[in-house]
Amino acid sequence: MKRFTALFLSILMLFGTASTSVFAAASDSNDNGMDDVFDEWQAVVTPTPDDTVRLARNAVLYAAKSIDTYIKNNPGTLPNYSSIDEEKIYMPEMLGLLAQLIVDMNYNNARNVARNFAAETDTVYEQMSAGTLIVSEYVELAQKTVDYIAQNDMAPGCLESSLGTLSFYTLMRVFAAVCTSFRSMGVLCSTVSVAAWENPLPIPPEEHAEEFELNNVLNAARSINTYNTNNEGKFPNYVSIGEEKVYMFEALGLFAQMIVNLSGNDAGVVTRNDATFFETAYENVTGTTLTKAQYVEAAQAVVTHVNSSPTSSAPGFINTAAGDLSHQTLLKLFASIGAQYRETKVLPETVTVSAWTDILPTPPVPTEPPEYTYLTIKYILSGAVRVQTNIETNNAMPNYVTVEDSRMYQGTMLRMFASTVANISRGKAVDMPFMEVATPSRLAAETITSCSLTKAEYVSLANRIAETIYKNSALPNYCTTTQGTMNHYSMIYMYARILNFYHQYNFLPDTIEVAPWSY
Repeated sequence: MKRFTALFLSILMLFGTASTSVFAAASDSNDNGMDDVFDEWQAVVTPTPDDTVRLARNAVLYAAKSIDTYIKNNPGTLPNYSSIDEEKIYMPEMLGLLAQLIVDMNYNNARNVARNFAAETDTVYEQMSAGTLIVSEYVELAQKTVDYIAQNDMAPGCLESSLGTLSFYTLMRVFAAVCTSFRSMGVLCSTVSVAAWENPLPIPPEEHAEEFELNNVLNAARSINTYNTNNEGKFPNYVSIGEEKVYMFEALGLFAQMIVNLSGNDAGVVTRNDATFFETAYENVTGTTLTKAQYVEAAQAVVTHVNSSPTSSAPGFINTAAGDLSHQTLLKLFASIGAQYRETKVLPETVTVSAWTDILPTPPVPTEPPEYTYLTIKYILSGAVRVQTNIETNNAMPNYVTVEDSRMYQGTMLRMFASTVANISRGKAVDMPFMEVATPSRLAAETITSCSLTKAEYVSLANRIAETIYKNSALPNYCTTTQGTMNHYSMIYMYARILNFYHQYNFLPDTIEVAPWSY
């Protein structure tokens, strides 16, 4: 009896005692009283010869069941952390623990689970269809999770599966369900049901090239040069560079950057720009040629304008040694220079300049630009929230809302809101100059019916609105969408709701519901 007691005490000294629980979670009860004792006894942190800290397998399974219960009782939320042996295990690390446990169970490995100390991911995306995953599919996801954490020291924001892109949250729910099933049945479940996370999540962003290889830009220059030669006075809508569509307002800045780079003997990649429209075209050609130094100076002026424009616009004209050249003439000139360099591998010493085919107005007499007060993105979003709240509370469009001690009238609302949506879509949530914009004298009739616009559609419309307001210093009476026409009230309300959504979730909605103005 003494030998048995000594052996028992030795075991207790070796393993100690521990406990598991989920914080911010609903209480979890075991199937019988023995489970409580068994789980607590096993939930020890065991040091291994390589100093890796491991958590007892049963303790992780117990935590998985508690998390699974919490998610079912609180759809759309996760607990902040799970407590195992008085250690707070936050959800990013918990995802890795459950993933490793699933991989081990698949190979009948009953070892304890090594801690991974994964940090929280910066971005979470989801775009999937509801369905089921079989064992091999969810085990593959678990292995991908383990590998990702090992390489990045953080949990994945999303992973690709046969059902689409699964978010961190959905992965957590799936792995917790699989582990809970194993704890109950003793084997991995043959399938697991998967549904999208309850709260809205952004879809994976389209990947756009941030730079292009020089040869690809030179090929684009030759293509535009050829098109313009064969179709005098015209340009194509866009030029394809790889799988990217580059429109003419961006192509101008791209070719200008290429010329500046080549003048400095830089034959590397060419950085893209954010231009989304041309400013008003003016022209007054006074010369017939430009030297290399002169056209490089003009190219640098284009690059500087695009990079510093608060409205992400390409210049309408640039003053050069040959006079004021319109964006059409500059694009023709730069495309020609690129086409020549492609053949000769040197920049031409001089280029011929001729006025654009269409007669363009001469630039207005320059005046001192007005000094604007800039409204921060924080206050723009605040203004959008106030506008939406005001409309839905009072069943009317407000004449203005007060933001940071300034009155934001309807013209400023639409300009601010549409431009901000366009900027956010390009990853640039920037401050905006606070300027007054004239509003239509009457509310235009609409042809749009109740429907939804995709993100691509409402962003494209936002760019057109911003361009129209810039050129006319006034709101358009109406704008045409793929679903019909919208008046300025409907547009203000739509973009206010889009920015309110962004304010809550930090991403733009995939679609937005619209209807004829009825307040």
